[in-house]
This record gives sequence, C-alpha cells and structure tokens, in this order.
Amino acid sequence: MQFLWILDEVLYPGYRSVTLESPVFVLAPPRTGSTSLHRVLCADQDRFFAPQLVELFFPFITVARALHYVHDRPVLKASVLQFIDWFVLLCGIRPTETATRHPMGLFTVDEDDITLTVCCM
Repeated sequence: MQFLWILDEVLYPGYRSVTLESPVFVLAPPRTGSTSLHRVLCADQDRFFAPQLVELFFPFITVARALHYVHDRPVLKASVLQFIDWFVLLCGIRPTETATRHPMGLFTVDEDDITLTVCCM
C-alpha cells in the first residue's frame, strides 16, 4: 500500500494544496435520517463534497482514477463486476440487513462509517 501513496505523491502532487472552506460534518446516531441529509447535501456538488465508497476503501487517487476508467468502459466493467461477484462468493460474504436497507455502489457518495461496518463484518 505504501507504493500507492508514493505514486499519488509523484503523479498528483497538487492534492496537497486543496483547501476546505467552512466544512460541514453530519453526525448522528443510526436510523435518524443522516444518510438522507448527507445525500441531499452532496447533490449540491458546487458547495459540498463527500467521498465515494471507492475512495473510502481505496484512499488513493491513482486507484480511484483507474477504477473510474474501468467503470466508464462497459466491456471492462462487466469483467470486473464478474470478478467481484466471484470473489464475494469465494469469501463467503453475505449482505447484512444494513446492507440490504442501505444500497451502495463503488461510485456513490457514502458516509465513512460504512467502511467500519464492512471491515468489521
């Protein structure tokens, strides 16, 4: 993983100069509407930003760009999705009740607590 951090530093050094003005944090207990609020805020892309699920799992610019490249090409996307389905079956991962109520996708905006949910299943 260290290699990916170094690669980002070499290929995308400008990310360090990005500043945040007046950040907004959405903090709430589960099942209180925070996800809906979060998604409504993020619909205004000129004023709000939130990470996509892919950025939470792979916090590297290089990986995100590569996955976006694959995602934008139907033939590659189908192959990658088949591999992911196979890998999920191989690992015996089953969707939790939360995952069925809270649909996710790699390129959807999501809260960072999802990372903890998936990592701790």
